[in-house]
Amino acid sequence: VKIDKVAFLAQAMALNPGQTVVLTAAASGTEPFVYQWFKDGAPIAGATQASLEATANLTAPATIAGYLYTVTVTDGGGTTTSLPAGIIVTRRPQAISFNAPGSAAAASGVTLEATASSGLPVTLAIVAGSATLGGRVLSGSGGPVVVRASQAGNANYEPAAPVDRTVNFIAGAISPFLTVTPS
Repeated sequence: VKIDKVAFLAQAMALNPGQTVVLTAAASGTEPFVYQWFKDGAPIAGATQASLEATANLTAPATIAGYLYTVTVTDGGGTTTSLPAGIIVTRRPQAISFNAPGSAAAASGVTLEATASSGLPVTLAIVAGSATLGGRVLSGSGGPVVVRASQAGNANYEPAAPVDRTVNFIAGAISPFLTVTPS
C-alpha cells in the first residue's frame, strides 16, 4: 500500500480550544483499505475512516498542548504509516475594554464599565488614591484615583493585559448650580 497524500500531515497547525481540523488520508493500492488513526502513538477508538475530525482541547492548568496524529493504511500488500501531523493547542487571546471618565465631582459616584472580549467577567480594583469601590461604582473624596481592570483567563482564554484608568475627583470645581432668571 502507498499513502499518496495525507492532508495537513507532516506540518504543524495551531488551534485554540474547541476548534476542529479534518485530517484526510488518500491511499493507492489494492482496495479495500483499512485505516487506523493514532494520537500520540495510541490508537483512537473508532477512527477507522480515511478522514479524522480532531477537536483541540486543553486540560487545566495547561496553557499549551501538543499532539501528534498519524494514520496507518492497510491493504492486501501490507501496512504503511503516514508522517505525523503536529497540532499545537493554545488558549485564545483576549483584551479588556475599560472606559472611565477623566474627572468627576468629589463625593459623587461614577459607574465604571469594563468588558473582556472573551465575555468572561472583569475584576476592578483600586490601585492608587483614596476612594471606595462598591461593585462597579467608584466614589472618591478628592484627587486622582487609579482603577485597574483585569481578567485572569480560564482553560480556554489567556489572561488579558490589565488596563488602568485614572479618575480625578475634583472638590467644588464641578458642583451643579441653579440659575434663576428674574421675572
